[in-house]
Amino acid sequence: MPSILFRTLSWLIVPVLLGFPLKGADRSEYEVKAAFLVNFTHFVEWPAPPSAGQFRLCVVGPDPFGDSLERVVGSRTVNDRPIVIRRFPRTVDGTSCQIAFLGDLDRGALLRLLRMPELSHSLTVGDSPKFAERYGVIGFILENNRVSLALNTARAAKSGLKINSQLMRVARIVPESKGEGQP
Repeated sequence: MPSILFRTLSWLIVPVLLGFPLKGADRSEYEVKAAFLVNFTHFVEWPAPPSAGQFRLCVVGPDPFGDSLERVVGSRTVNDRPIVIRRFPRTVDGTSCQIAFLGDLDRGALLRLLRMPELSHSLTVGDSPKFAERYGVIGFILENNRVSLALNTARAAKSGLKINSQLMRVARIVPESKGEGQP
């Protein structure tokens, strides 16, 4: 059960990030997206505890983050498990990921990844056009120099993820596109 302080802070975290302009700011687009990835850990509940005592945040495909993820993650933990960043050029190679950022990959590669059992209970996140509608759970959208979120609640439920209502309030809820991203 989250403490009152955590609940109060969580009300502030997502709206502050959502309202953070990129232009003229000290943070790049991918620093903001890295902060989102880490903060999603406060607003999502996974169906099973992470294996090997680690919480795995994976980047699959081209990595646009540079060292931003390492800076944001620091020594953070999720339920007393250290967040470990794993990078994979094309596939997850048997590693389960609690959060999987799927980089700039073509449609076929995305569909192959989404069929992998290692990602069946992952919070899949990406920034390709209509990512949440076509492929994953959360899509980053750049609008008016701000990072916004698209959230596919149906796909989250299929993955066994429970999305906190606070995250649902700040995201644009989107339906699945017919025939797209069906593993």
